[in-house]
Amino acid sequence: MLGAVPTAACMYFRLNLPETPRYTLFAKQNEDLLKQEMEQVLNPEATTAQLVVADKGPTAKIDYPAILKKYGWQLFGTASCWFLVRWPAFAPISC
Repeated sequence: MLGAVPTAACMYFRLNLPETPRYTLFAKQNEDLLKQEMEQVLNPEATTAQLVVADKGPTAKIDYPAILKKYGWQLFGTASCWFLVRWPAFAPISC
């Protein structure tokens, strides 16, 4: 139960980190936001009051069926191997 605290903190910080300029340009296809972020990075004399926080616009939806179609067997193989390796380790606990 206590192990969930670091995991939740890690997820919170990862979700709130700013995206890289390459992701902003290629995935979001937002050149204006890219220019704004690069000006913030390249202007070392700017104070935090001058920096504009970038709004989080809509992101692309994840296509789960395409992921499963492309990587389904690898995911299944990895998950089943993990299950078979871990099953003996946790089996005495459940008895």
